[in-house]
Amino acid sequence: MAVVQMRGLYGRLYVVDNHKVLMAYWCMALALSAGSERRLALNARLTVGCVMALASFWKWVSKDFVDGSFMHFSLLADSRFEAFAKIAAGVSDETVQNNTELIGLVISGRLANAQLLDSGSSVILAHAVTYWTLFSESVIAILFLVPLKWKWLHSMRNVALLHFVILTYPIATVIGFGWILTIMGYSQCSMKEQVSALVYLTVFAILQLYLIPFSSVLDL
Repeated sequence: MAVVQMRGLYGRLYVVDNHKVLMAYWCMALALSAGSERRLALNARLTVGCVMALASFWKWVSKDFVDGSFMHFSLLADSRFEAFAKIAAGVSDETVQNNTELIGLVISGRLANAQLLDSGSSVILAHAVTYWTLFSESVIAILFLVPLKWKWLHSMRNVALLHFVILTYPIATVIGFGWILTIMGYSQCSMKEQVSALVYLTVFAILQLYLIPFSSVLDL
């Protein structure tokens, strides 16, 4: 599986969705951990920790993310955030359509730049999502990378990751990323964490519901 995944990424590394790269790493971890549940759990924990550490580091050093402008643009222009922007920020269909057309004109070279249409609450929402993302990913990175001596902190790892998956992927509907994080979260659970393992399996199934186009169902 690792070879097949890596072959699929060859020559396309900078255009494929990043969770597909993570899938290749995870298949490699499965191969290296064959026959050892303890090694698999360690690889799963360290992979989650490294992913979140690198993700949060990139965001902290990117000025356009920290100041909320990246997320503001995503709410107005990224189709993956469209349903969330409509429900939470009141971004209308007309706004989404006009912004899509403007971006198309800029990409095609017919416009040098463009001012996207906006809604009043989208800026506030963008800052809230930005700060929550920075906090969540940083906490998960610390909890998964630092060896924990206290038992209750082990549970906090699972609480933090599950909290992140459940709240992130209804907003940014990259369900494949949610699935792979949930699988790795499940794999790092010890025999004493059976409740957490069961919750991971439940969340894995619930993620399928996030594929429902709620904006269409609710006629938004």
